[in-house]
Amino acid sequence: MSASVATPSRRPTRTQHSTTCCKRVGPSCKPARTMADARSRSTAPARSRAPRPRSWRTLALFVAVLALLLLHLVSRVEAGEDYYKILGVERSATKRQIKSAYKKLAIKYHPDKNPDNKAEAEDKFIKISDAYSVLSDDEKRRLYDNYGEEGVKNGGGPGHHGGAHHDPFDMFNQFFHFQHASPGEKRGPDMIVPLTVTLDELYLGTQIDVDISKQTICPHCRGSGARSASDIGQCTGCAGRGVKLTRQMLAPGMFTTIQHVCDQCGGKGQVIKSACPVCGGTKVGRANSELTVVVERGMAAGHKIVFDREGDASPEYAAGNVVFELEQAPHGLFERDGVHLRMRATIGLVDALLGFERTITHMDGHVVKLKRTGVTQPGFIQVLDGEGMPIRDTPSAFGKLFVEYQVVFPAHLSEAEQQRIKAAFGQGA
Repeated sequence: MSASVATPSRRPTRTQHSTTCCKRVGPSCKPARTMADARSRSTAPARSRAPRPRSWRTLALFVAVLALLLLHLVSRVEAGEDYYKILGVERSATKRQIKSAYKKLAIKYHPDKNPDNKAEAEDKFIKISDAYSVLSDDEKRRLYDNYGEEGVKNGGGPGHHGGAHHDPFDMFNQFFHFQHASPGEKRGPDMIVPLTVTLDELYLGTQIDVDISKQTICPHCRGSGARSASDIGQCTGCAGRGVKLTRQMLAPGMFTTIQHVCDQCGGKGQVIKSACPVCGGTKVGRANSELTVVVERGMAAGHKIVFDREGDASPEYAAGNVVFELEQAPHGLFERDGVHLRMRATIGLVDALLGFERTITHMDGHVVKLKRTGVTQPGFIQVLDGEGMPIRDTPSAFGKLFVEYQVVFPAHLSEAEQQRIKAAFGQGA
């Protein structure tokens, strides 16, 4: 489309008279009138005054109307919620950035994750869902950018309804693929996917995007296996019933009828005349899918996170589940024991005899103080309440930390050191 070129309007140039006149400063600038001038003016017919051009009035009216319209639009856009601000993204954000922001905030402010301030979290959760429902939809986002929240509710004009109600919790479940299967339907096999996570991720909670390759129904033939609908015909072997009836003699004069699956169509009642050029008649293909695995605080190795209907699909059955089974990688300091943690601390002989104070940094960054007074025996276990793993569904509750002390003895003592020890503890100590 060629760019329109704005041509500036120019007023017609007035004809410059040869006579000159000074700028009027006072009455003395006026030329003296003569009697002849007076007579000629009195006898000359009165000239009608030329009408003043109205183009400037039209232009001024147009500018005023345009300004009012812009002011109205700006007021409508600024009214209501700022969906971009709610999600913490720029107005130029991409769909991927909007999706990522929603994932992070929806998990953070889900009411089930905030039992201590559930009402406040639910209010934020609903606003986050409203913002995502608009900004993730191209048409709704266009209406919002042009007309604001009110424009989305009204659908951009009379007769349109762009602000259809949505359930924020249904949106959350659909986003994270928490669906429910219909009872009694035939399901495909589950896809088991091992997922290795760190102890830090199990302690803090995290979300992981995982790409999986799975079998899908062919998008070209939609699972029919045929080139087109006209290439699907009725089976002549069973007349479209999918079964055949065979009459067999049991004894002289005694017959029975046996029903069995048609061997020509496999019980489908239809045959394919020309196969689909994409899947070759197999009815299925392969595709990649990205799933967001939410690892909650306190989950343990062996925990299974299930995504309904995200497994291999087929026209013969409903898609199975994708099941992520958590596996924990070894940690450099802690060892998990249910909701508790265990660790080993090495101390020297002097610390074991006289006591000590030291600190360690926990997985969330807070500092834990290890303090002992007096003698610490090798193998002694110190118990610290509230320093274990977070307990699921109880955000403020934690297990215990068990610290087992190992005492390192010197490999060799000099004669002088031996004498000092004897003097300190006595010969029989």
